[in-house]
Amino acid sequence: HLNAMKPPTDDVRVRKAILMATDRKAINEAVFNGLMEPAYSIIAPGSPYYNEDVKGVNSYNPEQARKLLEEAGWIDTDDDGIREKDGEELVIKLLSYPGYVAERPAEFAQSYLKDVGIKMDLEVVTGSKMMSQGAKCCPGPVHSIVCGSPGGTTLSVLTRYAHSDYLG
Repeated sequence: HLNAMKPPTDDVRVRKAILMATDRKAINEAVFNGLMEPAYSIIAPGSPYYNEDVKGVNSYNPEQARKLLEEAGWIDTDDDGIREKDGEELVIKLLSYPGYVAERPAEFAQSYLKDVGIKMDLEVVTGSKMMSQGAKCCPGPVHSIVCGSPGGTTLSVLTRYAHSDYLG
């Protein structure tokens, strides 16, 4: 889940680049011993309304991720490894729960994103801070949140993450 209302993730090319820069299969192997299905949708495989056609969409392709970022105007102008646009660094903020199964994938993603010129600030939070930040995710102060399993029915998940009533 990427916040499509907060720059720079308000640009679909940046969101796609983030997904394409992250090797979800390798993270699955390293963290979950290959037991988890990489996420390509907010709807889990086997759930009602899951569409098999999304499997592999925006798969790992760092070269294409770099091209998308360049198309969006993000260039590393000072050779520090982080892309800039209009004098601003390409930085995204991710909130994560503590613990190996949340933090470790986030750390892997942070490394993959750095490889294509995106700096990811990872903040590990607990309890009320996670709930208060998560409740105002869009347009909220962060670009992404490690949500874990949202639970509930497919309809409740779609409503929470995709319905216009929950924007703003």
